[in-house]
Amino acid sequence: MMQVWKPLISSLMNRKKEKSNILILQGGPATGKTTLGKRIAKEFQFPYFSKDNIKELIFDFIGLPTTPALLNDNKNQNTSYDENEGKLSGMKMDQASVAILFQLIEAHIQVKKSCIIDSTFDKIHSSTFKKLKSKYFFFPIQIYCYADLDVLSQRYKKRAETRERHPGHFDNLLLQSFLKDPSRYDLRPIDVEGAMFSINTTNHTSKDYDKLIDSISKSISEEKN
Repeated sequence: MMQVWKPLISSLMNRKKEKSNILILQGGPATGKTTLGKRIAKEFQFPYFSKDNIKELIFDFIGLPTTPALLNDNKNQNTSYDENEGKLSGMKMDQASVAILFQLIEAHIQVKKSCIIDSTFDKIHSSTFKKLKSKYFFFPIQIYCYADLDVLSQRYKKRAETRERHPGHFDNLLLQSFLKDPSRYDLRPIDVEGAMFSINTTNHTSKDYDKLIDSISKSISEEKN
């Protein structure tokens, strides 16, 4: 009988040692987070969740925002949304998308599963991650994506001209806002414990990607040990 239970006991002990790896793709719009995130998800076989994808579902079911939320507006992010804006407030939809992402993160952490999160987190979201860290045992890995300004300008313009993305993102307005103040959209890594890597997607090659994957793999492996 003991022979039968030994593998099960060993499996349960190993299970207790497991923990979630939460890969956070951080950076402003058009920095290549989505392309990179999908490649990393395929590499590690982790589920991939995107704030933009969630927002687009909200747009489809509720309607396009009547008051678009321009991302990374620190003044707006640090104040409550205006209740008078109604359910079609772009800021409300943005905040709802982030809330759903954190719900997905927590659901994975609770069962010791890993996932990849593609978002535009701001400083205020550090506290939410820290609250999760106080409740659960998981390993955050940030991947900061960025690119040269001239390349970002071209990407913003292409999005606005081709209308390749959901109209709810208001890429024409986003382009205008970016051209006025590009620094507003350089979303740096947030303050969470764990590992942090960066990649310049201006002219990144397969070699750069392989190097990043290798670094992430080593970080996960070292954390297990």
